[in-house]
Amino acid sequence: MTKEQAKALIQKYNAGQASQQERHLVEDWYAQFATAANSGLSEQDHNNLTAQIWARMPAQSKTSHRRPPRKAIKLWTRLGLTASIALAAGLVYLNHKPRHSAPKQQVQNQIKPGGNKAWLTLSSGKRIALNQAANGTLAQEDGVQITKTADGQIVYTQSGQAGSKQYNTIETPKGGTYQLRLPDGSRVWLNAASKLTYPLAFVCPAGRKVELSGEAYFEVAKDKKHPFKVKTGHQQVEVLGTHFNVSNYADEQQAKTTLLEGLVRIRLSMETAGFIAEKSTLLQPGEQAVVGTLPGAFDYNIRKVDPLESIDWKNGQFAFSNESLGSIMRKLARWYDISIHYQTPLQNVKFSGAISRFDNANKVLDLLQTTGKVHFNIQGKNVTVSN
Repeated sequence: MTKEQAKALIQKYNAGQASQQERHLVEDWYAQFATAANSGLSEQDHNNLTAQIWARMPAQSKTSHRRPPRKAIKLWTRLGLTASIALAAGLVYLNHKPRHSAPKQQVQNQIKPGGNKAWLTLSSGKRIALNQAANGTLAQEDGVQITKTADGQIVYTQSGQAGSKQYNTIETPKGGTYQLRLPDGSRVWLNAASKLTYPLAFVCPAGRKVELSGEAYFEVAKDKKHPFKVKTGHQQVEVLGTHFNVSNYADEQQAKTTLLEGLVRIRLSMETAGFIAEKSTLLQPGEQAVVGTLPGAFDYNIRKVDPLESIDWKNGQFAFSNESLGSIMRKLARWYDISIHYQTPLQNVKFSGAISRFDNANKVLDLLQTTGKVHFNIQGKNVTVSN
């Protein structure tokens, strides 16, 4: 959304012509944003704009939204929909430039975002650097053609009678992401520092079963006779055809499965003293299953969430909603391939905000610094956190 469209939305709101979703968008911005100095607007423009929005708010909204305090300092707004992030930027800046400039060290040492990078390991053991490989056919294995398309994804096409138990693995490094289309037509988006192992053809005895470490978003092709299974640690996700996100990083204490569309079953299994214990539950759209990854953890917590928040990475965004600094910095470390060091224990400090994943890391860190809660010292790929 352009700045002009953002201003047009505010005018639409003030004229009483905005939809319920559009009203919530503007009211959330109003409720969360702070002062003119922090927004980049002049004090007069800020006061005029907020007064107009307050006047247009229905009574029930005013009871849950109070006027933002004059000296409150908050991170840039996190709105409910991914598409609204661009609007937030338009609302913040309008036709004004930010009043602060980036520190010299950030200008001299820009940490660039990740991109389309991954390694593909064939069943023969051959490894292919996908970001360096030419478009077109990469390999032919057991009646399956493996192709790299012009838009940067891997496609598997069964061209013969495939049936052997051969597997391929695609692995993204820190600062890498990739897309692939599996032999059954299912689509997978792989986040940074992730690994997916899958059969070369889904007609083998293993069926439609893949193994994941890290994070991936799946759009599974429907096949009632052959459920699609994702194995992560002692958890298995079973689906017939649906859209869901699985996050299972080794440096996180929780694995999260979020359902956007369809129906999935979460199965947990654990072997203790020779016995295998199992439990399972069904997820509905908009629900997230959280499973502990530490040894001995054998339970899940089901909670209602905004499913779009789980795939902000797929949509090119970092979106934080009352998220701890430790969690945020681990995400940044994976995407920008940086090392994080703490001078003071600030991992539990909470932030809310949203910004493009295609901005340099310096811009993300600079925005976090504007809260006054944290400070970053950048030396090469090393980031030191202090207060």
